[in-house]
Amino acid sequence: MKRRHFISTSGLTVLALSCNQTGKPEPLKDVTATPKLLPFKSESGEGVSYWGPGGDKYEFLVTGKQSGGSTFILHADVPPGGGPPPHIHTRESETYHVLDGELEFMLDGKFIKAVTGDTVHIPKGTVHTFTNKGNTNAQMMTIFAPSGMEGWFEEVLVPVKDKDEKAVVYTKKQLDFMIEAGPKHGVAWRLSPVEPEK
Repeated sequence: MKRRHFISTSGLTVLALSCNQTGKPEPLKDVTATPKLLPFKSESGEGVSYWGPGGDKYEFLVTGKQSGGSTFILHADVPPGGGPPPHIHTRESETYHVLDGELEFMLDGKFIKAVTGDTVHIPKGTVHTFTNKGNTNAQMMTIFAPSGMEGWFEEVLVPVKDKDEKAVVYTKKQLDFMIEAGPKHGVAWRLSPVEPEK
């Protein structure tokens, strides 16, 4: 096909694709454009909340749907002795900012203490966990980047129905389901306890 003929026929194709059912041309749309994200404010207590197996309460503040997939942010209310089993995220990094209280973090077998105002960043692929070693509930902001981990919370955890209700006690069947659902959401659980080095 000659160049001139190719250009003229390809132009007709574009024109044909940009016509509506009446045959009148419509402006071409940029199919690669993504919907514009709008800024928003979430009120305290407005986000959906879930019970963790250790009595932790997790409130969604910003989801992947709201952030265009860039981040998932939650507020964690962690009771004394609370915290998840050791685990690894294979898709996202995780950053914790302690708003109130004291927590012990385990990062690849090393233990550190984080108190009010401290921030702990955990790259993906790092075995980690945290435990509230204090006598009162600790408060944390947790940021996952990119988003996606909220799918695990939504699939396996029990929603909080009333802000004053008691924490849910999980059955072995529910705990097993949490572990089984992990790989689908990019998380692998390491259930063997890791003891601090003496």
